[in-house]
Amino acid sequence: IALKAQLAAKTEAAAAASLAHAAKAAELARAREALLPKSGPLEPVSIEQRNEAFRVRSDGQARGDAATVRASQRAVSKTADSLPADPYQAGVVLDAVVKKFPEAAASVGLRTQS
Repeated sequence: IALKAQLAAKTEAAAAASLAHAAKAAELARAREALLPKSGPLEPVSIEQRNEAFRVRSDGQARGDAATVRASQRAVSKTADSLPADPYQAGVVLDAVVKKFPEAAASVGLRTQS
């Protein structure tokens, strides 16, 4: 009977810990939501603009259309793959990158307020 009571107590404690963890996760999610800007969505850079940015290689040589598209897609893919999987963490990293390169961000219309 004592063993059964211990098992029941451990099960109850695990359930309470699980509920506490879920409550903490919900609280963190609400806190993250509160930190997000309340303004509307930003206008994205068009695919044409993105591709045009890769029209010329770093050595000054022009790329053909197909090479331009591939270079653009490769840069976006490599950057996206390097971000954390958690959307909030990815957002924090992106915000830090925008702040690190304010002139580049401003050149495509991103707000760069600190």
